[in-house]
Amino acid sequence: MNDYNVHEKEMNVYELVIPKIDKMMLSIGDCSKLFPKTLAVDREHDAIIFEDLNHGGFVMADRVRGLGLEHTKKVLVGLAKLHACSLKLIEMEPEIFDRFNIGILTRHTTALYSMFQSSFDALIEEMKTWDSKWQYYCDKLEKMQPLFIENSLTVTDHEGEVDLRVLNHGDPWTNNMMFLNDSDGKPVDVVLLDLQFCNYTTPAADLFYFFYTSTEDEIRQNCFEELMQYYYNHFSDYLTRLGCFKKIPTLHQFQQHLLKKMFFAVNSSIVPLPIAINEVTCDADFEGLTGNDDRTRQFKRTVMANKKYHKIIQALLPVFDRKGLLDTLK
Repeated sequence: MNDYNVHEKEMNVYELVIPKIDKMMLSIGDCSKLFPKTLAVDREHDAIIFEDLNHGGFVMADRVRGLGLEHTKKVLVGLAKLHACSLKLIEMEPEIFDRFNIGILTRHTTALYSMFQSSFDALIEEMKTWDSKWQYYCDKLEKMQPLFIENSLTVTDHEGEVDLRVLNHGDPWTNNMMFLNDSDGKPVDVVLLDLQFCNYTTPAADLFYFFYTSTEDEIRQNCFEELMQYYYNHFSDYLTRLGCFKKIPTLHQFQQHLLKKMFFAVNSSIVPLPIAINEVTCDADFEGLTGNDDRTRQFKRTVMANKKYHKIIQALLPVFDRKGLLDTLK
């Protein structure tokens, strides 16, 4: 993990970026909490001390069940704030995100490629045990096998000034957020946690990763376009309120941008999603996730054997296929 420099990056973002975002939101009258309060950044010991959110009533959601509609919308508003503020920050300080150019999946290091590839390979092996009607999709994934990493990397490739880029959270799944709920269980506030993989790239990376790893099955299957419009409406509204000079893309342009980057939906559904909903704790540690040995391969096989995951991915594969995402992309 040294290639990712996660400790220094997280200290930098909480010390140098988050206070500016908090101040920016206050300037437009938004007093809601987006990140935990940072009590101290101790660079000598590579440590950050945060407030105790539990004392404030914040709780984590059920990662296996996933988020319902209201909680999903609350997170999308939070991501819209983060993304919009980062665009305004770039206008004010053009070099502010130069040190945040490495996300989980990046061309800067191959350190975690084996984690992505082993998950993809494990899904193919699991699919070979399914009913013959899934052979069509298994064949397509096998053909894609040597291209999976490259197809995923193209999501983070940029095309000059025309490509939309923001500061991404980088790892926005259920366990990296906490909610303050009212007495009826409805979300009042959300706080985003763990910015070790934050990076300056397309907002599509955060949006696909969050949507496909952290929502309830019904929402994941049926509400993508609706919720991306919901995100866009808040994103564009915050850009306007913040006084951004950059021309705001139209909803149509934004949806085109998402479609262009949609292979990350495939990646998110195959790599982090089955791990997020896994309930088998044996070997479920960092080495089990990222290694390249028999222990890792066994853990990935166990994760892919989850019947809940089968139901999800079997519903998604035909959708991805109809969009051409299981074929040659270029």
